[in-house]
Amino acid sequence: MEYIMLSNNIRIPVLGLGTFMISPEDTEKSVYAALKLGYRI
Repeated sequence: MEYIMLSNNIRIPVLGLGTFMISPEDTEKSVYAALKLGYRI
């Protein structure tokens, strides 16, 4: 797993939410669910 070092010296994992080539409806559901679970940009 790849990590990023923040300015306060905390390491966080690099994660992504893949939405390429899925329907607009599924994209909306996926992004909404991720945000509800705490995913942030």
